[in-house]
Amino acid sequence: METPRNDNPPPTAACGIEASACAAASLAGCACNPASLANLRAAANRPDNDPARPAIRVRPAVRGDAVLLWQMVCELAAYESLSHEIESTPQAFAAHFFGEKPLAFAHLALYHGIPAGFAVWYPTYSTFAGRAGAFLEDLYTRPALRRKGVGMALLNAAADAAAAQGCSRLEWRALKWNKPALDFYQSIGAAPLSEWVVLRRDILPTATSVTDTAVADTAVADNAAAAPAPTAAATHPPPAQ
Repeated sequence: METPRNDNPPPTAACGIEASACAAASLAGCACNPASLANLRAAANRPDNDPARPAIRVRPAVRGDAVLLWQMVCELAAYESLSHEIESTPQAFAAHFFGEKPLAFAHLALYHGIPAGFAVWYPTYSTFAGRAGAFLEDLYTRPALRRKGVGMALLNAAADAAAAQGCSRLEWRALKWNKPALDFYQSIGAAPLSEWVVLRRDILPTATSVTDTAVADTAVADNAAAAPAPTAAATHPPPAQ
């Protein structure tokens, strides 16, 4: 059974990330440690040499963003004290977001060219409304780059992309202790569905999907690329005696 979600606000370090979870995530290759975020903050506050360039740019993620996207998911998990739940990999993201049949869609936000956050959403369907909808799985802005409009830009980008696919509404979850986020969401017209309870039941897949096969193929290719080149003795064995 899955570990219950932590609804208590975690103690945070000066960078805005819960210290022990941040350290654990950093060991896993995630760039959410205080030093990294301090560098982000310093870079974001540098004078912009091109005043005509928008400070915030949001674009659809591409296959080459899989590692960055995964790193920021690790940061989000650390912020929510849920690093122990991370089972995903960059290879899974490459297949699931950018494969032949994407399971979800991602957008990245850049602040003066610096990766600042991401949003992930996927289509749903309402039998009552008889229309497609969309679910916002993740909305994350790096702590050092908050209060600059990044979150709103990502939310709008996800909503616009969903609308372009015929979706008529966007739904998402928020932690009960995250009052700043809840206040922000209500300020832009989002209504809490307090009469609903979120439930989850884990199931075991009974078939291998196309995307899971792609994940395995990607992992094999990565391992092959990382393997040392064969030596001359291996490629040209001596003749039999």
